[in-house]
Amino acid sequence: VLFFLLTLGFSQIEAVFSLFAKDRLQMTVSQVGWVFTMIGVIVGLVQGTAIGGLTRRFGERRLLQIGFFVLAMALFLLAGVTSISSLLLITGLMALGNALNMPSLMSLLSRSAAAHVQGGTLGVGQSARAMARVLGPAVGGYCYDHLGIGSPFIVAGCLVAGAWLLIMGLPIKNTGNLSRVWP
Repeated sequence: VLFFLLTLGFSQIEAVFSLFAKDRLQMTVSQVGWVFTMIGVIVGLVQGTAIGGLTRRFGERRLLQIGFFVLAMALFLLAGVTSISSLLLITGLMALGNALNMPSLMSLLSRSAAAHVQGGTLGVGQSARAMARVLGPAVGGYCYDHLGIGSPFIVAGCLVAGAWLLIMGLPIKNTGNLSRVWP
């Protein structure tokens, strides 16, 4: 469910972000490309250099709580962006939230299953993400066309906030620095 909600929300944004940047901020294709580059660099730096230490210090559950919260807030804020500088700041927060989520979610998912079904459990998670990637652009496009150009960000923020609420209520116990989801 968490994979599905996260990916459904985020894939909406991927589908409409360029249109939003052009329509709201009159950004060029090249400028939008640089924003996506910045997002990729932030995700790469966080996941490549910091995620291991952060996981050891805080655990996956806490990182998910922080990551989903930051991502949800960034998505809500993106709906009202009126300048390129605010767009850069908020997409930086969005990238940070997303960078914390994926490794932590994959780790918790794999450790929530018994050893003999870990592969199948991860496969179900990836299937949920694939389904969301099919639905997300359609939902985002519909919202953009029929509800207003900021609406996909609000809808995505609601989906990610819903996932955050689920994370806050998940029955997870800490075992040292690691978290384990009860089966």
